[in-house]
Amino acid sequence: MNLSAPLADKANALECALACAQVYDVCTLQTDDCHVCVKEFDNCARVDVRGSKTAEDWINDLNFEFVDTIYGKVHGGFWRSTAPLFPKLKEQVKAIGKPVVIDGHSLGAAQGTLLALDLAVESFPVAFNISFGSPRVAGAEFKALYDRLLGPKTIRYVNALDPVPRLPFSDLGFVHVGQEGFLPTAGGLEINPTFYELIHDDVVSAVADIRAGRPDILVNHFIAAYQARIQNL
Repeated sequence: MNLSAPLADKANALECALACAQVYDVCTLQTDDCHVCVKEFDNCARVDVRGSKTAEDWINDLNFEFVDTIYGKVHGGFWRSTAPLFPKLKEQVKAIGKPVVIDGHSLGAAQGTLLALDLAVESFPVAFNISFGSPRVAGAEFKALYDRLLGPKTIRYVNALDPVPRLPFSDLGFVHVGQEGFLPTAGGLEINPTFYELIHDDVVSAVADIRAGRPDILVNHFIAAYQARIQNL
């Protein structure tokens, strides 16, 4: 990882996307519902968080209730699956003693965001939180704390027409954190696009998928789809 690179560095994004695919095969630290691989490199410790895989993972994804936490209101399923891992992760990264890079896809992106904030609150040096297809994680109080500590170090890559980053719905009080790296259908990268830019691209993407015989919008959520679009930047 290049820790001096810009937040939206392509090489860092590709390395993290590949790690998100590989973490399905190997985990070094886990609870029943949160699976993490901690790797040490010359300049950092990288924390790869696995996405949805089991039925229990999907239940955690779909649990839209808020719970009150020390960091504000948080998605109940994400919190209960991740919080038990806080002390174990801090123990491992403290032993490594290097800046921390966190990456995750889907459920892993949400859990990685919680892990990142817990580390930052405890003054661990979080260099980046790089995620792909992250759902909304928490409410406004959580966002205020998170963005104060890690907003400039966090990028959420969002594929055009990926439905997962639209969940849970904002009218329920859920919000995103950090910076959004939007990947339009036509290519390129837009940082923090406007609502109208997102809607326009959704319509264009939907028409293109239908014409190409790809009506299943979930294909836009797969980590392979993120890798392909970032590779073409």
